[in-house]
Amino acid sequence: MEIKGIEEMTREELIELVSSLNKELEGTNKDLELYKGWKNQEEEARILAEKKIVAAKAFFEVV
Repeated sequence: MEIKGIEEMTREELIELVSSLNKELEGTNKDLELYKGWKNQEEEARILAEKKIVAAKAFFEVV
């Protein structure tokens, strides 16, 4: 495909470009949501692990 400036593009080419960019943006947003989910799960797991460590330390201090 020949590379043109926006000024040189036809209406149909601009519509195709915008459609392509929208699809790419949708894919990027899905990836972002997935990565945010992973980040949140990691954060929750880290907090839980820290709580377990504190509980284990308290238990061993009592024993």
